[in-house]
Amino acid sequence: MNFDDVKKKIKSINWKAFFTSRNFIIVCCVLIIGAGIIVYSAAGGGGDIKTEEGTKTLGNTVLVDGEASEADVEIEEDSFFAVSVINRERTRDEAMEVLQTIADSPDTMPDAKQEALLSIAAMVADMNAEANIEMLVKSKGFTECVAIISGQKCSVIIKTDGLMPDEVAQILEIAVEQSGLPATGIKIIPK
Repeated sequence: MNFDDVKKKIKSINWKAFFTSRNFIIVCCVLIIGAGIIVYSAAGGGGDIKTEEGTKTLGNTVLVDGEASEADVEIEEDSFFAVSVINRERTRDEAMEVLQTIADSPDTMPDAKQEALLSIAAMVADMNAEANIEMLVKSKGFTECVAIISGQKCSVIIKTDGLMPDEVAQILEIAVEQSGLPATGIKIIPK
């Protein structure tokens, strides 16, 4: 195959149909979400550092008395759960925004719009299941709980010094009932 044959094949491709195809759009969404997760992970998950005094989050440079200095913000161990919820919501919001853009675009193929709407509905269902799991686990006497559903996996992180077997069974039952996932897809993590 020579260069002219390659040029002819490239010119013969219907690029508009290619770029608006459902598979292309789905692959782009997955790549964008994956890139966001990789960047977040590479950045250290929010800039937390462990010191002898506790956990600190590095802030932005602040101008104080004409000189720039780093602003450190103390984070208590209890804020792990609040930070986890915020990170989960931020990731979901970004994914939801991409999917909504696809669904609202007049150039998007009908199949891709349908796929985006189904993905949005699945995300909303996961968000509702996570909220229900968290509320029901807290009703069992635990002070903090974060549930994260991703695909066919569910992680339930609970603030505790240790879990008794009956507590694990209760949490597992709640997670299975609310997520609709099998017990093998659920992981309970004491923190």
